[in-house]
Amino acid sequence: MLLFFIDDPNASTASAPNIFLGNIVALVSGLFFGLYFIFLRHPRASKTNPAISVFYGNIFVVLLMAPLVAANPPAEVTNMDIGALLYLGIFQIGIAYMLFTTGIAAGVRPMDASIIGFFEPLFNPVWVYLFLGERPSNWAIAGGLVILLAVGFHTLRQYARSRRSLAAG
Repeated sequence: MLLFFIDDPNASTASAPNIFLGNIVALVSGLFFGLYFIFLRHPRASKTNPAISVFYGNIFVVLLMAPLVAANPPAEVTNMDIGALLYLGIFQIGIAYMLFTTGIAAGVRPMDASIIGFFEPLFNPVWVYLFLGERPSNWAIAGGLVILLAVGFHTLRQYARSRRSLAAG
C-alpha cells in the first residue's frame, strides 16, 4: 500500500489540489475502518446489536461534517442530487453495512473482512479517473495490482485449506 504514496510527476492532479492532506485523510480513514473490525469482534460487542455502532458512527460523521457543509453550502440541490444521495445512502451505505456488519458479527475473521473490504477503496482511483480524468500514478497502479494479487492468493489459499479440512473430516 505504500506504493500509493509515491509521487509520480507524470500523474494528472487537476482534481487533487492537496495530495498530502488527501493521503493523511485516507490513512486515518483506513485506521478507523480497521478499528471498526476489531471492535465489532470484541466480546462485549456480541451482547449488542452491531448495527448500533454503524448508526452512531454515521450520526457522528454527520455532526462532524455539518459545519463544513454549512460554511460552504451547495448553490443548488437538484432532483439528480437527491436521487444520488438516496441511492448511495440506501445501497452503498445502508444495505452494504447491514451485510458487512452481519458477516463480522457472525464470525468472519477481521483480517478476511478487511481484505475483502479493500476492494471498494481500491476501485476509487478507477472511478476518479473515469469521472474526473485524474490518472493514478504508475506506482499507485502497481500498488493496486499487488493488493489484488495478494487478496486473490489469500482467498485461493483459504479455499484450498477449507476444502482439505472438509475432505479430512
